[in-house]
Amino acid sequence: MPTASDGLNREQRAAVTHPGGPLVIVAGAGTGKTRTLTRRFAWLVEQGVAADEVLALTFSSAAAAEMRERLEALIEVPYEELHVGTFHSFCSRLLADEALEAGLDPFFTPVTPADRLALLLDRQGELTLRHHEIRGNPAPLLASFVSRIDRLKDEMVRAERFREYAEEVVERCAGEDDASRAHAARELEFAGVYADHDRLLAEQGALDFGELIARAYSLLHEHPQVRRRVAERFRHVLVDEYQDTNFAQGMLLGLLAEEHRDITVVGDDDQAIYRFRGASRKNLEAFRAEFPEAETVSLERNYRSGQRILDAARAVVEPTERLDKRLKGKQGGEVRFWRCQSERAQAQAVAAEAERLVTGDGVSPDRLAVLVRSVRHEGATVGAALEERALPFRLSGSAAYFQRAEVRDVLAWLRLLADPTDSGAVVRALSRPPIELRSVDVARLTQLARWK
Repeated sequence: MPTASDGLNREQRAAVTHPGGPLVIVAGAGTGKTRTLTRRFAWLVEQGVAADEVLALTFSSAAAAEMRERLEALIEVPYEELHVGTFHSFCSRLLADEALEAGLDPFFTPVTPADRLALLLDRQGELTLRHHEIRGNPAPLLASFVSRIDRLKDEMVRAERFREYAEEVVERCAGEDDASRAHAARELEFAGVYADHDRLLAEQGALDFGELIARAYSLLHEHPQVRRRVAERFRHVLVDEYQDTNFAQGMLLGLLAEEHRDITVVGDDDQAIYRFRGASRKNLEAFRAEFPEAETVSLERNYRSGQRILDAARAVVEPTERLDKRLKGKQGGEVRFWRCQSERAQAQAVAAEAERLVTGDGVSPDRLAVLVRSVRHEGATVGAALEERALPFRLSGSAAYFQRAEVRDVLAWLRLLADPTDSGAVVRALSRPPIELRSVDVARLTQLARWK
């Protein structure tokens, strides 16, 4: 019979078969960290742990779905449920199950940042915004408020604590120059918006993602009996992408593992997307400090890239303060550097190389990837260069969808229907080729514009 440890290299097998207690898996890019974590889940089940007593936490629903699919193929014994999900989905379910202890309506609604922005726009009249510049459109300002509130909740800074800080700033800046006093006034005003934001959500019976984490932490921290129940329910905790956990999530994990200390985390400071430079080491080092008995296993065998690519990548990150790791891969790989005079020249060089690969070497366009620092600022330039050479492409990123010409055309028509005096929308609608719309489409667009 195949087992969970079959087909693994020595380091992967050591991580998968770790007998118990805290474990840190420092896994470089392409070394099979998710595979290792999934196999550890299956190995624990092989050792007699019930499948529904293992909790696996990931950072996205897609990653959770992929892990669940792999586990369903690996685990043969019957089980009631596989607990694989994001931090937010886990906290949402925990709070619903323990609603009485948490002091919540069990039918609360988790809401996204877009939902919250829409709520603030709808209730804008209840917000005090005398010291912030709206510039005719409140959406960008309120969106920045939502983002800042999320960052504060990630660090477990609640509205009341931020108000205390803002009042201290106002007091400290009372005798300083006008700019300092204006900044202090904006901070105090934001503190009021923060409190209003939480009040409006409470009135709707809703919790944002940061509040889900904070409430779950408070529940486990203030109610030891709940913490023991959760520890008995989840005897093992597995965490993927640990380098990107924020402060609130780290505190929550500490409580989840406090009773049994059977926690496995997988991370790589070089792959951190929320922390930069030396700060990306923080989570892994903090874990070792909180669990000094933790064993560390390093995965350094790369299965994706040639050694030249790995050496080049290491040369790029080497100057930063990082955990030392030397990835080993198969021989080969090609690395070239271009020095360009401008962003447009860079885009043209990229497009020319893509054209050479597609037309000369027969590479399919969907096998090429161009990485840029900002889709909004650099993606459009690269896209235009590719379009000049009739190369098919697709922009990907948080704002890429709204950079597509056809999407911007539709938005212009929506704006025009909502406000015929919108000069920007008029110019785009008139300058773009006409789009044939059925009467039912026009009716729907009109209805949406009126609703907006």
